Amino acid sequence: MKNKKIIFLIAIILFIIAGILILVNSKIGKESLSRRDIRKITKEFYSFYYDENNTDDNIRNHLRKYITSGLTISLGDMEIYIENKSNGGTTYSSLEKCDRANSKITIYPKSPFGKDDYELKFDLVCY
Repeated sequence: MKNKKIIFLIAIILFIIAGILILVNSKIGKESLSRRDIRKITKEFYSFYYDENNTDDNIRNHLRKYITSGLTISLGDMEIYIENKSNGGTTYSSLEKCDRANSKITIYPKSPFGKDDYELKFDLVCY
């Protein structure tokens, strides 16, 4: 009788642990999907931004100003910018639950200042 109670208690504990792991794994999966989409939308934004400011050596001089401070933009403003430049832009469903005004992305340009020469910092507010 005592063995059955111990086995039952262990089974309940394992069930609870499995539930917690599933919830944590689900949240991590959604966050990584959001970050992957953030990288895609940032690449799209930065490509338009780069082309718009790319006149001879002007782009290098322009981007040098942002090496340490970074170029910070909200997710909502980034989407509007892309939409205006590309006649619609791309939608990213994993970002639907992110606060567009308070989610910020900071782009840190790096030498030699090509289209893919930057690092990102995310400050996302997602639900």
